[in-house]
Amino acid sequence: MKTKNPPPFFKSVSEIYLYYPSLTYKTRPMNFEDVILKPGATLEQMAIDYGYSPREWTKIWNDPKNARLVQQRKKPEKLLSGDKIIVPIPWIINSNKMQQVAGKAGHFEINAKRNGRQGKNIRWLQTVFADNQPMFPPSSFSVDLPTDDDEPFYYTAQEEKDHPDYRTDFYDAPFRNPPRDRTTTWRAVLSIGVITEKRVSILDAIVWGVDFKKDGANSIYKPRAATSLELKGHIQLLQSGKGKTKTFKAGGWDFRKALK
Repeated sequence: MKTKNPPPFFKSVSEIYLYYPSLTYKTRPMNFEDVILKPGATLEQMAIDYGYSPREWTKIWNDPKNARLVQQRKKPEKLLSGDKIIVPIPWIINSNKMQQVAGKAGHFEINAKRNGRQGKNIRWLQTVFADNQPMFPPSSFSVDLPTDDDEPFYYTAQEEKDHPDYRTDFYDAPFRNPPRDRTTTWRAVLSIGVITEKRVSILDAIVWGVDFKKDGANSIYKPRAATSLELKGHIQLLQSGKGKTKTFKAGGWDFRKALK
């Protein structure tokens, strides 16, 4: 059986695992989240919150980055409020598919998934370049989110409560009317973020989109890994973004790249 030649380089972790889907998270380059323990915190609950099963708390405890803390405390039961523990975060966007919306010519949808479990501290974020058909004129750039809360996430906390699969599955189907002057190059940067209190660490991101044409013969812009420059712009848009009543900055939100 013929095998395809690997590309000369990869732009991100996502591309490696989309190209080699048989790799497991045990072999993946790791991201990390630094967490200050609160009173009553347990490693089992931390594992659940950050996308592991409760039995996988040992992946946190045994990570080499926690070696000094483990040496000091000896047992997880002896962890103290105020201790800083490092949580390894292997999750990535490991599948995405764009296709025409059934029965709607010129309408396209994306379904994306991440690996890991439905931890409440892993959520979707999306920023958009709407070109000549902006959602919030005059700027063509915006954070793509509901307008009924002040959080920066694509799905609200209530939506995720009602639909727990929204924590691992993403769906969007943008549409614009045929532009008057030229093709609308609608693009989105979709990411998964790790949330600790009001700090959001961006783990992984893809770029996808639709070209909305004057004649209605719209076309897909196939998903690909976001470049470092696109990821920087994504974070800057989140930092300057606004919810229903106030900016994310005023609400205490902060954004950064995930720790390596």
